[in-house]
Parts: sequence; structure tokens; C-alpha cells
Amino acid sequence: MKKSIFRYIWQHSAAQQIYLLIVIVSSYPLVYIGFQLPKLIINDAIGGGEAPRTVGELSFSQLEYLFVLCAIFLLVVFANGGIKYWVNVYRGLLGERLLRRLRYELIERILRFPIPAMRKVSQGEVVAMVTAEVERLGGFMGDSISLPAFQGGILLTSFTFLMVENYIMGLAAMSLYPVQIYLIPKLQRRVNELGKTRVRLIRTLSGRIGETLSAAQEIHAHDTTQYELAEYTDKLGSIFNVRMDIYRRKFFIKFFNNFLAQLGPFFFFSIGGYLTINGALTIGGLVAMLSAYKEMYSPWKELLQYYQLKEDARIKFEQVVAQFEPAGLLEEKQIGSDQELDRPLTGELVASGISYTDDSGNTVIESLSTKLDLTKHTAIVGPTGSGKMSLTMIMARLLDQTYGQLSIDDLDLKNLTESVTGRKMAFAGPETHIFSSTLGDNLFYSLKHRPSMNSDDGTEPLTGRETFKKEARLSGNSPYDITADWFDYRAAGVRDFDGLIHELIRILRIVNLDEDVFQFGLRSTIDPDRDREITDRILRARYSFREKTKDPSIAKLVEPFDPHLYNTNATLIENLMFGTPVGDVFKSESIAHHPYVRHILQKTDLESEIVNIGYRLASLMVEMFSDLNPDNQYYQQFNFFDPEHLPVFQNLISHVGDGNVGALSSEEQYLLIEPAFRLIPARHRLGLVDDRLQGKILSARGEFRDNLPADLHGAIDFFDPEKYNAAETVQDNILFGKVVLGEANATRRIGQLLRDEIDAHNLYDAIIRAGLSTRVGIGGSLLPTPMQQKIALVRCLLKRPDVLVLYQVTANLDNPERVRIIKALLEEFKGRGVIFAIKFPSLAKYFDHILVMRHGELVEQGTFEKLSKPGTYFSELMNAERS
Repeated sequence: MKKSIFRYIWQHSAAQQIYLLIVIVSSYPLVYIGFQLPKLIINDAIGGGEAPRTVGELSFSQLEYLFVLCAIFLLVVFANGGIKYWVNVYRGLLGERLLRRLRYELIERILRFPIPAMRKVSQGEVVAMVTAEVERLGGFMGDSISLPAFQGGILLTSFTFLMVENYIMGLAAMSLYPVQIYLIPKLQRRVNELGKTRVRLIRTLSGRIGETLSAAQEIHAHDTTQYELAEYTDKLGSIFNVRMDIYRRKFFIKFFNNFLAQLGPFFFFSIGGYLTINGALTIGGLVAMLSAYKEMYSPWKELLQYYQLKEDARIKFEQVVAQFEPAGLLEEKQIGSDQELDRPLTGELVASGISYTDDSGNTVIESLSTKLDLTKHTAIVGPTGSGKMSLTMIMARLLDQTYGQLSIDDLDLKNLTESVTGRKMAFAGPETHIFSSTLGDNLFYSLKHRPSMNSDDGTEPLTGRETFKKEARLSGNSPYDITADWFDYRAAGVRDFDGLIHELIRILRIVNLDEDVFQFGLRSTIDPDRDREITDRILRARYSFREKTKDPSIAKLVEPFDPHLYNTNATLIENLMFGTPVGDVFKSESIAHHPYVRHILQKTDLESEIVNIGYRLASLMVEMFSDLNPDNQYYQQFNFFDPEHLPVFQNLISHVGDGNVGALSSEEQYLLIEPAFRLIPARHRLGLVDDRLQGKILSARGEFRDNLPADLHGAIDFFDPEKYNAAETVQDNILFGKVVLGEANATRRIGQLLRDEIDAHNLYDAIIRAGLSTRVGIGGSLLPTPMQQKIALVRCLLKRPDVLVLYQVTANLDNPERVRIIKALLEEFKGRGVIFAIKFPSLAKYFDHILVMRHGELVEQGTFEKLSKPGTYFSELMNAERS
């Protein structure tokens, strides 16, 4: 990147800047005419007598001449305003394009950072620089050339007009500008230095805030909150002092400018008045010159502000560019080139004198040489600090060795771009980044190299999309369309997305992740409008499952939903609504306060009965749990309200006294309805919902559904035995009922029956696909660590690399699963190269060749049988593992 902001601007917008300058320069005559017209109107049209005026072959009376000049004046004002509007919009367009380009280039540079540099950089500082710090640069880059040309041109035109009219007035008007031009930069220089200091302090604060967020657990565990706050006080105080100094100096500059600006009218009124009284200047000329002088103040003020902004922008740009040039920055072609290699990476991987020194100058690997057969599988063994992690990353081309050469047959790996190494090689380690998206997006991430074909998702017109692409090109952004199909089907060995799903399922089984994704799918929803054929099959599975429930041994396991029966394994509110809420209209935590729910309760005379049930449940909870810990298991069984709300209900029960709930306010009564709505007769067995009350609730169920207001249609998807419920999960749509509480092994047996129906109706692939839409949380926070490691393996396997490099990727799995996955991986890569740095030396027995590392050196290599003999360093590591 250019070190100078002006060089950067000129490099990427020279043609547009020249075009803008041509328009600006062409507007100067209009500005001059705008100064001349008031003089003509006052001296000639108004004060020149009633004689006719002749313009060319046209003759005008005094009034006609006045109106013609006024019309021309209005037209000139409109034209000048229109040109200013166009110039401002075009400057904004240029600025936003350049800002967009700058941010894109900074983000691209982040992706070119060497991995050690990425580990050292503060995320908070980088985010602040790319977003907030360069925000003001956009406006300046649009104004950088055109604003001084435009405002300077107006200033020069005004000065020219004054000199033409009266050189004495012109010199008087310009007499103070040299003083400002000399003094303002000197006063501004210190403000600029303080601005640099402020930017540096703000970045430090931003990075410290990010560190605090990451260290929240340690802060609370060790009671260091006040220490942290004291440090923030110190940093905020430093920023405060700098900003106050900036304010004092900046506003002194403003005061000085305003004072000098007010001296101008003094000279005009005194000198201009003298010249007018003595007949050397007409009234119209004085008015026109005053108008021209007035016009000079605004561009001069703009030019002063521009100078201040220029210095601020220059400092920001230089500081930002410096931060994005770490040592070892990857070349642009390394990530941007679409290099082709028409043969697989096979043969021998040869390391010749490989050494690696980290950023601190510590030697991590020293003079390592070896040859690895890439048709076989190699394990790397060594204790913590042995250098095996750095070695695997060098072999995967994620780190550059400091000395030595790494090659595969005749190919020097350093000469290969990521378009080759990122497709023909794969790496995974114990720390896997999970993107805050869906499970499918994370699993298929390794196939998104380049878009394979354009696609139109119909979300916007083609013309709009083409305009979007055009602006991306003009801003120097990526030429690729994010709405295109990015899956590299050829790399996965398939032809289309259906084939990709089948391949994914096969790989999920290899890493033992298939059952997890299947369970996600069972708990996911499917849109019947988009997958009608799938939802029809799910309905057929429901009918088949319903037939099986006629068997008494199965009927006792599940209580189906029946529009005419009360479901004793469902809550009271579920029985009343008999459907699944869609959206937030009928939120479970506030449903008792919903106006329509209250209306139904009152209309069907259920309100007082349910309030009484709520009172009895609250009394029971208060009596049972007043002295129990909130973590007590009984809270889980009788979860009528959260433990922290117990004091509220204690106070409420004490108010009732004799049990007369009718004396409670409306708000207090609805507070009691909430626990009643959670009552499940089969679970709580309190005898509070008898046959009579069940009948009333069934009657209210019909009222609730039949009288639902039009504005609430769609807020609930009612249960219908013949209809797919789009708001319910796949599992609940097949089950269409509640698992009976209290039956031994009911959940397990029902699960097996559901699996049988899914297999019988060929739904397994569809459910896996539904599971791919599961959101995984920020950074994969909703997934356990072992699952995250398995996702990393799936990414590697999907693109079918020639060489698979792994570093302790199964370390967080239990041993039986670890062994099973390693065996499956090695079987999958039979005939292809695997280099696996393992945590436990005993696992090396599954590999063809072993490298043993210690203190950055390769101390032993060979087969498991050879290295297991007594007296080897490898045997010592084995003994340490056993002990």
C-alpha cells in the first residue's frame, strides 16, 4: 500500500478526480457572473433611470430589464446550487468507494498476516482501525483534491472580482489571509501531535477492553476487579488530559480565525465607505463587493477545516498502514492467485535442514531433515515443547521455515500458493474455529474456494445485482459474487448438492459425528412450502407410527394429541392452545398476560378456577422449598416458577391469608395463572385437574381456535392429525404426542421406534440436511469441544486432500472413540499421506512410520516395533504415558 494518503487517492481515483476538477473549473465563470449581477441590478436596472436598455437586438424597458436580470440571477443561483449539489454527491461517491477499497485492502492484509503475527495482534485494535478509525478518511478522500479546488476557486474568483472592481478594496480584503496562512499551520502542528497520541491511547484502551472480556473468569475468580478499574482510570485519565489539551488549542485557533475574520468587515466599511463618499466607488459596486467578500469567508473557513482534516487524515492513514505491515506479510499472489497443479501431491515429502525461529528469537526447530513416503502414514511424537506443533504447521504450509527447504518430489512447497496447498493439503488441530453460523456452513467451509457457477436467489432484481457488482469492481473489491454457488463439487468427488449430502453422511460416520447431526435434525424444523415431498413422507411416518401405538405395549409409552381429548402429559396451557406458538406473540413467560388468552379464560369461566390452582401450587412451593437450595432436584420436578421468584410468591400467599384469591388485584391473579399453566397432571400428580376441569378446558380449546382474531392468524400453528406442523420439530411431527412420564425406558424405546419409521420412509438424509441448519452460537459456543474437533476433521476429509496433516486433533476425545476415529481416518487415507502429531505415544502403533521430537530436534525415527525396544527415547515416552 502507498504510504501517503494522497498517493493512495491519486492511484485509485485519478480519472474521477480529473473529471471532477473539470466540472469545478467550468463553474468558476458562473460564480463570477453571480457577483457581477447584483451590481448591474442596483446600478443599471434600478439606479440607471427609465431610459430603455438595449441588449444586442433586444430592447427592454426599465422594469423588463430589471425582471430579466433578476431571472438571470435566479438562474445563476440555481445553476451554482445544482453544481454544488452534484459536486458534493460525486465527492461522497468517490470518498465511499475509496473507503470501501481501503477497508477491503486492510481486511485482505489481515488475511495475509503470518499466523504468528495474528496471534500477537490485538483483535480490538484491528477491529477499531478497520471500522471506526478509517471512517473519517472516507469523507476526506472524496474531498482531498476537489474541495480545495472548488473552495479555492470560489475564493480566487471572489478576489479577482474585488481586484477588477477596486484594487484597493481587493488588497484590503486579502490583507489578513497571509497572516492566517503563516500562523495557522504552526498552531495546528501541536494539535496534530496530540491527535497522534490520542489515537495511540484509544487503540491501547480498545485492546485492553478486549483482553478484559477474555479474562473475565480470572478477574472474578481472583477478586481483581478494583485493580482492573484502577488501570482503566489511569488510561482514561491520560486520554482525558490529551483531549483537553486538544480542545484548548483547537478552540484558540478557532477564536483567532474568527477575530481575524471580523477585521475584514472593519476594513470594508471604513475604506469602502470612504471611497463611496468620495465617488470612487458606486453603491452597487460596494454592495457587489460586500457580497463577494461575504462569499470569501465560507470557502476560506472550509479550506481551514480542510487543512485540519488533512493533517488528521494523514496521521490516521500513516498509522493504520504501519499497523498492517507486519514482518513476514504474505504476498498478494499467495492468497489471490488461482494457481493450477494438474497432478496430485504424491511421492516423498523431503525436509532438508529445516529450522524455525519464532518472533522472540527462540529456536523451535533446529536443522531437521527427513523423508516421508506420502503413500504411508507418519506419526510425530514428543513432549510439550518438542517442536512437533511447529513442524506440522510447516509441513501444512501454515508456517514458513526460517531456514531449509521443504519439497514434495521436485516441487518446492514455498512456491505453491494457497489455491494449491489449501485444496491438496489439509490441516486440523485441537483448537478449531467455529464460525457463528449454521452447522452446515461450518462443515462445508473447506469446499468454498471459488464460486463454481452464478446463481440468482430471487431476493433482488438482476439489474440491482449487476449494479452491486459494478460498484464492487470500481471499489477494488472481490470480483466474486457471494450469492453464487461456492461448493467445489469436484473436490468432494460429487456432481451436485444431493451427492454432497451423501458424501457428508459417509464422512460423518468416519468421525463419529453422524448421530449428533441426526439428533440436531430431529430437533429442527422443516418448511413444508419448500420441502413438500419431505413433509409428506413425515406425515406418512406419523400415520405408520400411530398404527403401531395400537399395540398396548407401545400405547403406554406415548399419549397422542387428540383434538377431543385432554393430554395429561402436556401442560395446561398446551392443552388450552393445542398448537405451537409461532414467533413471539404467545411467549410462554408472558402468555398469562396476553389479552386474547385472558379473554378466553373469562369467557369460558376458567379464570377463577385456574387462579385457585395457581394459588394452591404457589402455596405448595412456598411450603416445600422455602428452606431448600435453589439447585435442589425437586425444583426441576416442580418447576412452576423460578427459584428467584419464591420471595414474590411468599409475599403474595401471605396477602391472601384465608385463601380468598378474589381479593387479589388483577395483576396478582395473573401472576398465579402462570404456575397453573405449567401444571402437567401425569408428572405432578396433585389431582388438581379433574375430569370436569378437563372438559371445560377442551371447550375453551375450541373457543380459542375458532375465535382467534385475524391479526393473530399465523401466531400459532394448531395441532391437526392430518396436517404437518411447520412450527414443531421433525421428531414431534412424527410422534404427534407426548412421551408418557414415569414409564421405564420410554424415551429410549420411543427413540428406536422413531428411528425405525425414519428408515422405513427413507427420511434419514432429509433429517441430516435439516440438522445442518442448526445455529452453533458465537464461536461454536453451543457445541462441545469434541464436536468442534470432529467438525475440523470433516472439513479436511470433504475436500479429499492428497496430504492430511493433523496436530492432536483427537486429544479431547475419550480413548475408545479416539482409537476408532484414528483407525477410520487411516483406512480412509489408505495410499495417501497422513502426518499426525499425536499426544499419546501408544497411538503410534497404528502408523507406518514414527518421528520422535525432543527440544526441537528429530532424535529418532522408524517403525513402532523398532522404536519400542528398551533404551530408546520413544520407549521412555511410552513408559511415561503408562505411569
